[in-house]
Amino acid sequence: MHLTKRAIDAARYRDNGQSRQVLWDDDPRGLGLRVYPTNNKSFVLSYRTEGKKRLLVLGGYGALTLDQARKLAKEKLVDVIKGGDPVQERRQEKLGSTFRELAELYLKRHAYKHKKRSSAREDERAIKVELLPKWGDLSVVGIRRRDVIALLDAIVDRGTPVMANRVSALIHKMFAFAISRDIVDANPCSQIPRSPEQSRDRVLDDKEVRALWKAFEAEGPILEGLFKLRLLTLQRGAELAQMVWDEIDGDWWTIPAERTKKQLGKALSHRVPLSPQAQKVFENLRQYRHASGLVFPSQRNPDQYITSLGRAVRRVRKASEVSDFRPHDMRRTGATRLTGMGFARLVVAKILNHAESGVTHVYDRHSYDDEKRQALDAWGRYVQNIVAGKPGL
Repeated sequence: MHLTKRAIDAARYRDNGQSRQVLWDDDPRGLGLRVYPTNNKSFVLSYRTEGKKRLLVLGGYGALTLDQARKLAKEKLVDVIKGGDPVQERRQEKLGSTFRELAELYLKRHAYKHKKRSSAREDERAIKVELLPKWGDLSVVGIRRRDVIALLDAIVDRGTPVMANRVSALIHKMFAFAISRDIVDANPCSQIPRSPEQSRDRVLDDKEVRALWKAFEAEGPILEGLFKLRLLTLQRGAELAQMVWDEIDGDWWTIPAERTKKQLGKALSHRVPLSPQAQKVFENLRQYRHASGLVFPSQRNPDQYITSLGRAVRRVRKASEVSDFRPHDMRRTGATRLTGMGFARLVVAKILNHAESGVTHVYDRHSYDDEKRQALDAWGRYVQNIVAGKPGL
Protein backbone atom coordinates (compact mmCIF):
# COMPACT_ATOMS: atom_id res chain seq x y z
CA MET A 1 0.00 0.00 0.00
CA HIS A 2 0.95 3.64 -0.20
CA LEU A 3 1.14 4.92 3.35
CA THR A 4 -0.59 8.20 4.17
CA LYS A 5 -0.87 10.16 7.40
CA ARG A 6 -4.58 9.35 7.55
CA ALA A 7 -3.89 5.63 7.19
CA ILE A 8 -1.21 5.76 9.87
CA ASP A 9 -3.45 7.64 12.33
CA ALA A 10 -6.26 5.16 11.74
CA ALA A 11 -4.06 2.05 12.06
CA ARG A 12 -4.92 -0.14 15.05
CA TYR A 13 -3.47 -3.39 16.34
CA ARG A 14 -5.55 -6.44 15.43
CA ASP A 15 -5.23 -9.40 17.74
CA ASN A 16 -4.23 -12.27 15.48
CA GLY A 17 -1.64 -13.86 17.72
CA GLN A 18 1.24 -11.77 16.43
CA SER A 19 3.02 -9.33 18.73
CA ARG A 20 4.08 -7.13 15.83
CA GLN A 21 2.06 -6.07 12.82
CA VAL A 22 3.52 -4.11 9.92
CA LEU A 23 1.90 -2.03 7.19
CA TRP A 24 4.33 -1.90 4.25
CA ASP A 25 4.83 1.17 2.08
CA ASP A 26 5.50 1.10 -1.65
CA ASP A 27 7.86 4.10 -1.70
CA PRO A 28 10.48 3.13 -0.87
CA ARG A 29 9.94 -0.62 -0.80
CA GLY A 30 11.01 -1.98 2.58
CA LEU A 31 9.64 0.91 4.62
CA GLY A 32 6.91 -0.13 7.00
CA LEU A 33 4.83 1.03 9.94
CA ARG A 34 4.95 -1.39 12.87
CA VAL A 35 1.88 -1.38 15.16
CA TYR A 36 2.27 -2.79 18.68
CA PRO A 37 -0.46 -4.27 20.94
CA THR A 38 -0.43 -0.95 22.82
CA ASN A 39 -1.23 0.78 19.48
CA ASN A 40 2.11 2.59 19.63
CA LYS A 41 3.66 2.84 16.19
CA SER A 42 7.16 3.00 14.78
CA PHE A 43 8.72 3.15 11.33
CA VAL A 44 10.87 0.17 10.30
CA LEU A 45 13.01 -0.67 7.30
CA SER A 46 13.38 -4.21 5.95
CA TYR A 47 16.39 -5.00 3.76
CA ARG A 48 18.79 -7.84 2.87
CA THR A 49 22.55 -7.90 3.17
CA GLU A 50 24.84 -10.87 2.52
CA GLY A 51 21.74 -13.04 2.09
CA LYS A 52 20.38 -12.13 5.54
CA LYS A 53 17.13 -10.31 6.18
CA ARG A 54 17.37 -7.35 8.53
CA LEU A 55 14.77 -5.15 10.21
CA LEU A 56 15.88 -1.69 11.35
CA VAL A 57 13.75 0.48 13.61
CA LEU A 58 13.95 4.02 12.25
CA GLY A 59 12.02 5.72 15.05
CA GLY A 60 8.61 6.16 16.61
CA TYR A 61 5.71 7.75 14.77
CA GLY A 62 5.41 11.21 16.23
CA ALA A 63 9.14 11.57 16.70
CA LEU A 64 9.33 11.01 12.93
CA THR A 65 6.82 12.18 10.34
CA LEU A 66 6.02 10.02 7.33
CA ASP A 67 8.11 12.26 5.04
CA GLN A 68 11.06 12.13 7.44
CA ALA A 69 10.78 8.34 7.67
CA ARG A 70 10.78 8.01 3.87
CA LYS A 71 13.83 10.25 3.56
CA LEU A 72 15.71 8.35 6.29
CA ALA A 73 14.75 4.97 4.77
CA LYS A 74 16.13 6.00 1.37
CA GLU A 75 19.39 7.14 2.99
CA LYS A 76 19.76 3.80 4.78
CA LEU A 77 19.03 1.86 1.57
CA VAL A 78 21.81 3.78 -0.18
CA ASP A 79 24.14 2.70 2.64
CA VAL A 80 23.08 -0.92 2.07
CA ILE A 81 23.82 -0.64 -1.67
CA LYS A 82 27.30 0.61 -0.79
CA GLY A 83 27.90 -2.45 1.40
CA GLY A 84 26.80 -1.09 4.74
CA ASP A 85 24.64 -2.82 7.36
CA PRO A 86 22.63 -0.26 9.39
CA VAL A 87 21.42 -2.87 11.92
CA GLN A 88 24.98 -4.00 12.71
CA GLU A 89 26.13 -0.39 12.91
CA ARG A 90 23.28 0.33 15.35
CA ARG A 91 24.33 -2.64 17.49
CA GLN A 92 27.88 -1.31 17.68
CA GLU A 93 26.55 2.11 18.71
CA LYS A 94 24.48 0.50 21.46
CA LEU A 95 27.51 -1.37 22.79
CA GLY A 96 29.26 1.97 23.14
CA SER A 97 26.37 3.63 25.03
CA THR A 98 26.95 3.79 28.78
CA PHE A 99 24.34 3.90 31.52
CA ARG A 100 25.57 7.41 32.36
CA GLU A 101 24.67 8.55 28.85
CA LEU A 102 21.23 6.94 29.15
CA ALA A 103 20.70 8.71 32.48
CA GLU A 104 21.56 12.10 30.98
CA LEU A 105 19.23 11.49 28.03
CA TYR A 106 16.40 10.25 30.28
CA LEU A 107 16.58 13.30 32.53
CA LYS A 108 16.77 15.73 29.62
CA ARG A 109 14.21 14.19 27.25
CA HIS A 110 11.74 12.61 29.67
CA ALA A 111 11.98 13.47 33.37
CA TYR A 112 12.39 17.25 33.16
CA LYS A 113 10.15 17.45 30.09
CA HIS A 114 7.17 15.36 31.18
CA LYS A 115 7.26 15.10 35.00
CA LYS A 116 6.73 17.58 37.81
CA ARG A 117 9.98 19.37 38.51
CA SER A 118 10.11 18.01 42.07
CA SER A 119 9.64 14.43 40.77
CA ALA A 120 12.32 14.95 38.13
CA ARG A 121 14.71 16.18 40.79
CA GLU A 122 13.97 13.10 42.90
CA ASP A 123 14.81 10.93 39.86
CA GLU A 124 18.05 12.86 39.38
CA ARG A 125 19.00 12.44 43.04
CA ALA A 126 18.30 8.68 42.99
CA ILE A 127 20.30 8.26 39.78
CA LYS A 128 23.24 10.18 41.23
CA VAL A 129 23.22 8.42 44.62
CA GLU A 130 22.01 4.89 43.86
CA LEU A 131 22.71 4.09 40.21
CA LEU A 132 25.68 5.97 38.77
CA PRO A 133 28.20 4.80 41.41
CA LYS A 134 27.39 1.18 40.44
CA TRP A 135 26.51 1.36 36.76
CA GLY A 136 27.75 4.69 35.43
CA ASP A 137 30.42 3.31 33.09
CA LEU A 138 28.68 0.04 32.19
CA SER A 139 27.40 -0.57 28.67
CA VAL A 140 23.65 -0.05 28.88
CA VAL A 141 22.93 -3.16 26.80
CA GLY A 142 25.11 -5.21 29.13
CA ILE A 143 22.96 -4.62 32.21
CA ARG A 144 20.99 -7.77 33.00
CA ARG A 145 18.25 -8.76 35.43
CA ARG A 146 20.84 -10.24 37.81
CA ASP A 147 22.56 -6.83 37.99
CA VAL A 148 19.27 -5.17 38.92
CA ILE A 149 18.52 -7.81 41.56
CA ALA A 150 22.00 -7.43 43.11
CA LEU A 151 21.65 -3.64 43.29
CA LEU A 152 18.16 -3.81 44.83
CA ASP A 153 19.21 -6.48 47.33
CA ALA A 154 22.03 -4.22 48.54
CA ILE A 155 19.54 -1.39 49.14
CA VAL A 156 17.20 -3.71 51.03
CA ASP A 157 20.09 -5.06 53.13
CA ARG A 158 20.86 -1.59 54.44
CA GLY A 159 17.32 -1.44 55.85
CA THR A 160 15.55 0.65 53.18
CA PRO A 161 13.09 -1.59 51.29
CA VAL A 162 10.92 1.39 50.34
CA MET A 163 13.90 3.01 48.59
CA ALA A 164 14.61 -0.29 46.83
CA ASN A 165 11.09 -0.23 45.37
CA ARG A 166 11.46 3.41 44.30
CA VAL A 167 14.76 2.64 42.58
CA SER A 168 13.26 -0.43 40.92
CA ALA A 169 10.43 1.70 39.49
CA LEU A 170 12.95 4.29 38.28
CA ILE A 171 15.12 1.68 36.53
CA HIS A 172 12.01 0.25 34.86
CA LYS A 173 11.03 3.71 33.57
CA MET A 174 14.54 4.45 32.32
CA PHE A 175 14.77 1.22 30.33
CA ALA A 176 11.24 1.66 28.97
CA PHE A 177 12.44 5.05 27.74
CA ALA A 178 15.55 3.37 26.27
CA ILE A 179 13.36 0.86 24.42
CA SER A 180 11.27 3.68 22.95
CA ARG A 181 14.53 5.22 21.68
CA ASP A 182 15.72 1.86 20.30
CA ILE A 183 18.75 1.97 22.59
CA VAL A 184 17.95 -1.46 24.10
CA ASP A 185 15.63 -4.27 23.12
CA ALA A 186 14.51 -5.49 26.55
CA ASN A 187 13.86 -4.18 30.05
CA PRO A 188 16.05 -5.94 32.66
CA CYS A 189 13.74 -4.72 35.42
CA SER A 190 10.65 -6.54 34.16
CA GLN A 191 9.13 -9.28 36.34
CA ILE A 192 11.20 -8.32 39.39
CA PRO A 193 8.91 -8.47 42.46
CA ARG A 194 8.62 -5.54 44.86
CA SER A 195 10.31 -5.75 48.23
CA PRO A 196 7.80 -6.12 51.09
CA GLU A 197 7.18 -2.80 52.80
CA GLN A 198 6.07 -2.63 56.41
CA SER A 199 4.01 0.38 57.39
CA ARG A 200 6.02 2.16 60.09
CA ASP A 201 4.03 3.22 63.16
CA ARG A 202 6.87 4.70 65.23
CA VAL A 203 5.73 7.58 67.46
CA LEU A 204 8.39 9.47 69.39
CA ASP A 205 7.89 9.93 73.12
CA ASP A 206 8.50 13.27 74.86
CA LYS A 207 11.97 12.30 76.08
CA GLU A 208 13.03 11.38 72.54
CA VAL A 209 11.65 14.64 71.10
CA ARG A 210 13.67 16.59 73.70
CA ALA A 211 16.86 14.64 72.89
CA LEU A 212 16.36 15.07 69.13
CA TRP A 213 15.75 18.82 69.46
CA LYS A 214 19.07 19.18 71.28
CA ALA A 215 20.81 17.06 68.62
CA PHE A 216 19.35 19.25 65.85
CA GLU A 217 21.08 22.28 67.39
CA ALA A 218 24.50 20.69 66.79
CA GLU A 219 23.88 20.47 63.03
CA GLY A 220 24.53 24.08 62.07
CA PRO A 221 21.86 26.72 61.42
CA ILE A 222 20.53 25.49 58.05
CA LEU A 223 20.14 21.81 58.93
CA GLU A 224 18.97 22.73 62.42
CA GLY A 225 16.20 24.87 60.93
CA LEU A 226 15.22 22.16 58.45
CA PHE A 227 14.87 19.49 61.14
CA LYS A 228 13.03 21.76 63.57
CA LEU A 229 10.56 22.97 60.95
CA ARG A 230 9.77 19.42 59.90
CA LEU A 231 8.74 18.86 63.50
CA LEU A 232 6.84 22.15 63.95
CA THR A 233 5.02 22.34 60.58
CA LEU A 234 4.47 18.57 60.06
CA GLN A 235 4.95 18.98 56.30
CA ARG A 236 6.63 16.56 53.89
CA GLY A 237 10.41 16.69 53.74
CA ALA A 238 10.72 17.37 50.01
CA GLU A 239 8.15 20.19 50.12
CA LEU A 240 10.01 21.83 52.99
CA ALA A 241 13.50 21.34 51.55
CA GLN A 242 12.54 23.11 48.30
CA MET A 243 10.99 26.13 50.05
CA VAL A 244 11.91 29.63 48.84
CA TRP A 245 11.57 32.79 50.89
CA ASP A 246 8.92 34.24 48.57
CA GLU A 247 6.50 31.51 49.70
CA ILE A 248 6.36 32.99 53.21
CA ASP A 249 3.89 35.81 53.81
CA GLY A 250 3.80 36.89 57.45
CA ASP A 251 2.69 33.92 59.50
CA TRP A 252 1.68 31.83 56.47
CA TRP A 253 3.64 29.52 54.19
CA THR A 254 1.99 28.64 50.88
CA ILE A 255 3.35 25.57 49.11
CA PRO A 256 2.73 25.98 45.34
CA ALA A 257 0.74 23.32 43.51
CA GLU A 258 3.72 22.10 41.49
CA ARG A 259 5.40 20.95 44.71
CA THR A 260 2.47 19.36 46.55
CA LYS A 261 1.41 15.75 46.38
CA LYS A 262 -1.45 15.18 43.94
CA GLN A 263 -4.93 14.55 45.32
CA LEU A 264 -7.10 12.40 43.06
CA GLY A 265 -4.81 13.21 40.14
CA LYS A 266 -4.75 16.97 40.76
CA ALA A 267 -2.13 19.07 42.58
CA LEU A 268 -3.35 21.99 44.68
CA SER A 269 -1.49 24.69 46.58
CA HIS A 270 -1.37 24.17 50.35
CA ARG A 271 -1.47 26.89 53.05
CA VAL A 272 0.44 26.18 56.26
CA PRO A 273 -0.05 28.47 59.29
CA LEU A 274 3.24 29.18 61.10
CA SER A 275 3.13 28.93 64.87
CA PRO A 276 5.16 31.41 66.95
CA GLN A 277 7.73 28.65 67.49
CA ALA A 278 8.05 28.08 63.73
CA GLN A 279 8.32 31.82 63.08
CA LYS A 280 11.19 32.01 65.56
CA VAL A 281 13.08 29.37 63.57
CA PHE A 282 12.55 31.36 60.37
CA GLU A 283 13.79 34.54 62.06
CA ASN A 284 17.04 32.77 62.87
CA LEU A 285 17.35 31.47 59.30
CA ARG A 286 16.89 34.91 57.71
CA GLN A 287 20.41 35.99 58.65
CA TYR A 288 21.71 33.18 56.43
CA ARG A 289 19.51 34.12 53.47
CA HIS A 290 21.17 33.28 50.15
CA ALA A 291 20.86 35.05 46.80
CA SER A 292 19.28 31.90 45.31
CA GLY A 293 16.15 32.56 47.38
CA LEU A 294 16.25 29.03 48.81
CA VAL A 295 15.55 28.74 52.51
CA PHE A 296 17.64 25.55 52.74
CA PRO A 297 20.50 25.85 50.22
CA SER A 298 23.01 23.05 49.92
CA GLN A 299 26.40 23.77 51.46
CA ARG A 300 28.23 22.41 48.41
CA ASN A 301 26.04 24.19 45.87
CA PRO A 302 23.98 27.05 47.37
CA ASP A 303 21.98 27.36 44.14
CA GLN A 304 20.46 23.93 44.86
CA TYR A 305 18.36 22.87 47.83
CA ILE A 306 19.44 20.12 50.23
CA THR A 307 18.57 16.78 48.62
CA SER A 308 19.87 14.27 51.14
CA LEU A 309 19.85 14.13 54.94
CA GLY A 310 21.44 10.69 55.27
CA ARG A 311 24.66 11.75 57.00
CA ALA A 312 22.90 14.34 59.17
CA VAL A 313 20.33 11.76 60.28
CA ARG A 314 23.10 9.37 61.30
CA ARG A 315 24.76 12.11 63.36
CA VAL A 316 21.43 13.01 64.98
CA ARG A 317 20.78 9.35 65.85
CA LYS A 318 24.15 9.10 67.55
CA ALA A 319 23.91 12.41 69.42
CA SER A 320 20.32 11.86 70.60
CA GLU A 321 20.69 8.11 71.21
CA VAL A 322 17.40 7.62 69.33
CA SER A 323 18.96 4.91 67.20
CA ASP A 324 15.99 4.20 64.92
CA PHE A 325 15.01 7.83 64.26
CA ARG A 326 13.73 8.73 60.80
CA PRO A 327 12.66 12.28 59.88
CA HIS A 328 9.16 11.13 58.88
CA ASP A 329 8.63 9.98 62.47
CA MET A 330 8.17 13.64 63.43
CA ARG A 331 5.20 14.06 61.08
CA ARG A 332 3.58 10.90 62.42
CA THR A 333 4.28 11.92 66.02
CA GLY A 334 2.73 15.37 65.58
CA ALA A 335 -0.39 13.94 63.93
CA THR A 336 -0.79 11.38 66.72
CA ARG A 337 -0.34 13.95 69.48
CA LEU A 338 -2.82 16.37 67.87
CA THR A 339 -5.60 13.78 67.70
CA GLY A 340 -4.75 12.87 71.29
CA MET A 341 -5.20 16.54 72.24
CA GLY A 342 -8.73 16.43 70.86
CA PHE A 343 -8.30 17.90 67.39
CA ALA A 344 -10.50 16.32 64.73
CA ARG A 345 -8.90 13.88 62.33
CA LEU A 346 -10.17 15.96 59.42
CA VAL A 347 -8.28 19.02 60.70
CA VAL A 348 -5.11 16.95 61.13
CA ALA A 349 -5.56 15.57 57.59
CA LYS A 350 -5.87 19.16 56.31
CA ILE A 351 -2.59 20.07 58.04
CA LEU A 352 -0.85 17.04 56.56
CA ASN A 353 -2.46 17.74 53.15
CA HIS A 354 -3.64 14.17 52.86
CA ALA A 355 -5.79 13.23 49.87
CA GLU A 356 -9.55 13.03 50.37
CA SER A 357 -12.01 11.02 48.35
CA GLY A 358 -15.71 10.91 47.65
CA VAL A 359 -18.39 13.56 47.46
CA THR A 360 -17.02 15.48 50.44
CA HIS A 361 -13.79 16.18 48.58
CA VAL A 362 -15.72 17.61 45.62
CA TYR A 363 -18.12 19.86 47.51
CA ASP A 364 -16.28 20.88 50.70
CA ARG A 365 -14.35 24.04 49.78
CA HIS A 366 -13.89 25.31 53.36
CA SER A 367 -10.22 26.26 53.83
CA TYR A 368 -9.97 25.15 57.48
CA ASP A 369 -7.37 27.91 57.97
CA ASP A 370 -8.59 28.81 61.47
CA GLU A 371 -8.75 25.18 62.59
CA LYS A 372 -5.30 24.45 61.18
CA ARG A 373 -3.84 27.48 62.97
CA GLN A 374 -5.35 26.49 66.31
CA ALA A 375 -3.95 22.98 65.99
CA LEU A 376 -0.42 23.96 64.89
CA ASP A 377 -0.23 26.71 67.54
CA ALA A 378 -1.14 24.09 70.15
CA TRP A 379 1.47 21.73 68.72
CA GLY A 380 4.11 24.48 68.82
CA ARG A 381 3.39 25.08 72.51
CA TYR A 382 3.50 21.33 73.14
CA VAL A 383 6.99 21.07 71.60
CA GLN A 384 8.17 24.19 73.42
CA ASN A 385 7.09 22.70 76.75
CA ILE A 386 8.78 19.39 76.05
CA VAL A 387 12.06 21.07 75.10
CA ALA A 388 11.91 23.10 78.32
CA GLY A 389 11.51 19.92 80.34
CA LYS A 390 7.83 20.52 81.13
CA PRO A 391 4.83 18.29 80.39
CA GLY A 392 3.66 18.74 76.80
CA LEU A 393 0.10 19.57 77.76
